[in-house]
Amino acid sequence: LAIPLFIFAGDLLLHGGAAQRLIDVMDAFFCHLPGGMGIATILACAFFAALSGSAGATVSAIGTIMIPAMIASGYRRGTAAGLVGSVGSIGNLIPPSIFFILYGTLVEVSISELFAAGILPGVILSAMLCATMVIAARREHYKLKIAATWQVRKDALIKSIPALVMPIIVLGGIYGGVFTPTEAAAVACVYGLVIGAFVYRKLNFKVLWSTTTHAARTTALIMLLVSMAVVLGKMFSFAGFPQAFAALVMEAKIGPQSFMMLATLVIIALGTILEALPLMYVTVPILLPA
Repeated sequence: LAIPLFIFAGDLLLHGGAAQRLIDVMDAFFCHLPGGMGIATILACAFFAALSGSAGATVSAIGTIMIPAMIASGYRRGTAAGLVGSVGSIGNLIPPSIFFILYGTLVEVSISELFAAGILPGVILSAMLCATMVIAARREHYKLKIAATWQVRKDALIKSIPALVMPIIVLGGIYGGVFTPTEAAAVACVYGLVIGAFVYRKLNFKVLWSTTTHAARTTALIMLLVSMAVVLGKMFSFAGFPQAFAALVMEAKIGPQSFMMLATLVIIALGTILEALPLMYVTVPILLPA
């Protein structure tokens, strides 16, 4: 139940104006720096991922606004699209991640602990992408924007506060034991509906209907992928693939580091033909016993 709720919350934030406010505040503070448009895009994606929990929603929300803006600022189309596509992966790391919810359900581990484990890698990945963007901007000589005044920054920050507060409420409630991840998703939906309708005033009945139907279609697509992947994973299990792979690893006497490298190579190879969710449901039952 948490998955459709987080998807719906992400769509509410996208169409309710929260995504635009995040972009505005990042643009005001960072766009005068070398690679500033790219940095603003990365940070906006990171914050929106913490709001929606979905990599797809993050790419859709930030990419539709920032890709044209980066191209207009002199960025190559490939650079702009590649940056947004790569930054979208942060949505799978930064909680509340839908990917972590599915993984936790699959391997029966605490989703709250997975959320906590994803924070630091998400922050490190965001910082590394920002550093890469600065280096690329200096090499490509992208033109710089004029620095925003402190009044503009203050106004952008004030307008973005309702959106910036949401991760604190959702994640703070989960880690504080106030509510479960599923209840947190419901809180996120209510909060997104309130700020979209009454604070930013972007949501009306027409927009709400289109948002609801889009969230339903997205949920159906994800569940279809998951269900087919589960069937394939069960077929592998009945065929004895996990046990055979574990026996192969034991006989080869592969150490932990070598096994991790091997598993990484296998996942990279399969990732060229499978989406992330089916890939997880196929590989985890095989690799986990080993």
